[in-house]
Amino acid sequence: MKTALGILTVSSLLLTTGCAELQELAEEYKADQATEEAKENRIRTLDIDQPIANVSVEEIAEEFEANSVVAEDRYMNQPVEITGYIGSIDDSMFDEKNVSITITGGEYSFSSVSCSKPRNAPEVHELRKGMHVAVRGVITSEEMGIRLSRCKFWSFSKDRWIGSEQTTPTHQAPNSFKYTASAEQPSQKTKQHQTRQLAPMEWSNLPRGCSFYFAENDENQPLVWATFPVEDVTKSKAIINVVGGRRELEINTYKDLEIITSDNEYQLVISMGNWRQTGHEMEQSVSTIKVKHLNNSYQVTGIAKRGC
Repeated sequence: MKTALGILTVSSLLLTTGCAELQELAEEYKADQATEEAKENRIRTLDIDQPIANVSVEEIAEEFEANSVVAEDRYMNQPVEITGYIGSIDDSMFDEKNVSITITGGEYSFSSVSCSKPRNAPEVHELRKGMHVAVRGVITSEEMGIRLSRCKFWSFSKDRWIGSEQTTPTHQAPNSFKYTASAEQPSQKTKQHQTRQLAPMEWSNLPRGCSFYFAENDENQPLVWATFPVEDVTKSKAIINVVGGRRELEINTYKDLEIITSDNEYQLVISMGNWRQTGHEMEQSVSTIKVKHLNNSYQVTGIAKRGC
């Protein structure tokens, strides 16, 4: 009899403890659901036309790579404006009703951000691979790459938001380097990135002989030309073509994987990966150029070649 009572007492205690634990788990789940719902409501009501930052794909990817904790604190669940190029428009891996749109830093860039849109969205039908765009949205994840929600796209070639016929801004951003968001078009900073970019050069206008050059898409139209590496850096020079004409820049640093060149307005930091042989006297490498002009800067990814 005492044994039976003991068993009943222990069973009762275990049942009571189990119920308490289940109740605690249920309360935790309910609290988590409430937190998640509050976060989703906040994301739905954020004004994506007031981004906290205007960056390129390469710049934001570098921030997350350098310190993902700091980058998350700054960007997670916040509206941003990111410039880049359409990398792909493809079926979503996890949702057959949506299409995943990837934005990269350029043809040879390994950095990207992405967002999903319904299959019938105008972006799915109007965007094309390689298009230069600005995308606004809220960063909601970076576990499998930086992902945006509520994204919308500005096409630089069409000069309008995709899905809208509005091409004349109702609120023009001031003509300065200071970032001021506009509800109708990408920021003035982004527009200046477009107008101040390096312009392609023709080989007929460049010096002959052994050289280094960088091209974004077409190697027959380089964006940067430089003298072939020499021991005396003072005898080296770089040539670029920008708004206002051709400029010659001094080369400050000439290393195997880095070239830094500048004048009184521009600075170019050219970074290369590992060089590989492509001909008897020719090598090439995936390369990135950071262009700084006064208080403005942007980044271009392409291919660097050197040889004779």
